Amino acid sequence: MDSGSPDLNSKKVKMKIIKIGNSYHINSKKSLKNYGFHLSPLETWETNSYETLIKVKKLVSNPEVIENFQNELKQTILKSKSRNSKFEVPAPLGLEYYPFQKAGIEFICERPRVLLADEMGLGKSIEIIGAMNILNPLRTLIICPAGLRFNWEMELRKWLIRKKSIQILRGKKPLADINIISYAMAAKYPLQKVKWSLLVCDESHFLKSPRAKRTRAVVSINAKKIVCATGTPVLNRPIELHSTLSFLDPTNWPDRFTFAHWYCNAYRDRFGWNFTGASNLSSLRLRLRSSIMIRRTRKEVLPDLPSETHQIILLRETAGATILLKQYNNIVLSVTGRRELQGLSVEDLHHVIRRLDSPSSPLFSEISKIRRELAEKKLKPVIEHLGLLLESGEKVVVFAHHRLLLLGIKKAFPNSVMIIGGMKDSEKHKAVEAFQNGKAKLFVGSIQAAGVGITLTASHIVAFAESSWTPGEIAQAKDRCVRIGQKNKVLIQYLVTIGSPDVLVIKRAIEKQRIIQKIVR
Repeated sequence: MDSGSPDLNSKKVKMKIIKIGNSYHINSKKSLKNYGFHLSPLETWETNSYETLIKVKKLVSNPEVIENFQNELKQTILKSKSRNSKFEVPAPLGLEYYPFQKAGIEFICERPRVLLADEMGLGKSIEIIGAMNILNPLRTLIICPAGLRFNWEMELRKWLIRKKSIQILRGKKPLADINIISYAMAAKYPLQKVKWSLLVCDESHFLKSPRAKRTRAVVSINAKKIVCATGTPVLNRPIELHSTLSFLDPTNWPDRFTFAHWYCNAYRDRFGWNFTGASNLSSLRLRLRSSIMIRRTRKEVLPDLPSETHQIILLRETAGATILLKQYNNIVLSVTGRRELQGLSVEDLHHVIRRLDSPSSPLFSEISKIRRELAEKKLKPVIEHLGLLLESGEKVVVFAHHRLLLLGIKKAFPNSVMIIGGMKDSEKHKAVEAFQNGKAKLFVGSIQAAGVGITLTASHIVAFAESSWTPGEIAQAKDRCVRIGQKNKVLIQYLVTIGSPDVLVIKRAIEKQRIIQKIVR
């Protein structure tokens, strides 16, 4: 025992006090979590407060108190993995939550600070909205990457049971009940002047750099309840998690250097301290699960999920998209006498599509030009979204129609592999092999050239950067992953640019495939 440490050894419960810096460690398997202790990699219970040690001195002599501490710890760990709950959660008419989502909603409601780390595609936003339906926060702020703002707005309007004003914050608009803002804008907007009932930080690994303007801005926001959501807790490089943890729970995660020493295998090199490593990860996971984190993976909740889940992702608006939509509708008007395709019968729609999308049609070149321009405009937001998907550490398949979009994606991700028209069979085989068995994390494929004859079961995430008028082509392409050899449920995303002809095309594809009811819940 350190000579400067107080002697708190108990005759009934033998404990050893170790002082490391400003931290005191108790060598005991007894849970003291309720009194501000947490488990360290040394398998000891730690607190930074000498006063806490004094208060606990008498309690640790009582076996019943110790047993209660331990039982509560076990319950928290179990809840952090729970796939089911009897928790009553109201939902809009015709919608319902999966059992594991109810368990997540219960976890959120029970704690003032939560790290919601469910794997991508399990509906973290829906869990958060479910908690909002129960808690009914007065004023909510949702911070997310720019490309996800419209998806949040869509999910809120779909899942909220109460009428709330919702807005995407821009300029100097007065606040609504629910306000959505990007991380970039959060650094410029005076959010700190408001006392928020609920703060949601979606894709919270965006806060990994403590010195970044957006991180400093977000962690200074005053909120009664905070939920940080990420499918990528980044435990392969734990230091990136610390700023989020110190934001959620500054008492238990105050010191970045101590965190780096224990969990990042910190060492000095000729450039200074290196925090990029990883160590004691099992202990870190235990600390997280015994306090603020809930995490379930797709494999763990497989029985709850359909074999494939379809999800529309609304990409941010791009300059000129609305003009293209007007041009497109004018062409539709000239063919049908209607301003848009929505509302036509299936038979009429078939007839119109054949006229619009046939190479023999005099309007074909105009339609093709509009769709090509849209492909060019959506390249940047598509790349942004694919970057988010790849951060999860999973392999991803992306399909598109236009060569300029395919080549642009390949250029943005040099380590990806690609199959487009005109390639030799040997080149295609090499690309598939590199994706299935090699280090390539992203497969870029033409809907036509890569949509048949190959197997891409190394991935369970498929993104369509563009759709097709022909639903059969979409079905064939996604079946490169949904086939024998696939061990996971497959998540299929359709990347749609708001206010563009994209909306018409994807609505048609979804209607024909009858998958509206499968849109992710």
